[in-house]
Amino acid sequence: DRYPQSVWRNTALYLNYQWKATSKLLLQAGGRYTKNFLSADFSKNKPFFPFEFSVTEINNGAPTGSLGAVYSPTPDWRISLNASSGFRVPNVDDMGKLFDFAAGTVIVPNPNLKAEVAYNGEVNIAKVFGNIAKLDITAFYTTLSNAMVRRTFSVNGRDSILYNGTLSKVFAIQNAAKANVYGFQASIELKPVKHLLIASQYNYQRGEEEM
Repeated sequence: DRYPQSVWRNTALYLNYQWKATSKLLLQAGGRYTKNFLSADFSKNKPFFPFEFSVTEINNGAPTGSLGAVYSPTPDWRISLNASSGFRVPNVDDMGKLFDFAAGTVIVPNPNLKAEVAYNGEVNIAKVFGNIAKLDITAFYTTLSNAMVRRTFSVNGRDSILYNGTLSKVFAIQNAAKANVYGFQASIELKPVKHLLIASQYNYQRGEEEM
């Protein structure tokens, strides 16, 4: 089989609070704690592939949160800020897949994977010009650590193994990179006359990965 026999459990508790500090300022905070458990049993796979392990487990928890504010000094202005964190834990496919994804290559399980963690920041400014136009601009930045990517690996100290009768180079999903993603979005809506709406939107996004 391509995958081990697995058990996956996920539980979480989430709290959210909003506070209207003034007639012009709204604040919001959120918190979440998530507990993840993954157990993978490779016993039935061992006759086909000699794993160094029979059972692996991932049992971890992580807090995440967000803070936000919306400020409207006048009815036609809105400025909002938001900061948040998030994470993604390894799933069965990330940790336990055994698969020859191309000729002469094979991806093998990696029981030492850790969760990816992301931190995000965003600012938004919106302005309405009477009943004629609306301008909306958003900029964001996300940094990702422990990114799970496919990279070369070794089994029993060897970078190639005999798999399905073919000498194959070994790969595995690993926490081998960090990444930054940033960009902005700008949109404008024009209503020069009744029953006519003109809208335009521009998006720019850039990502950088570091080994």
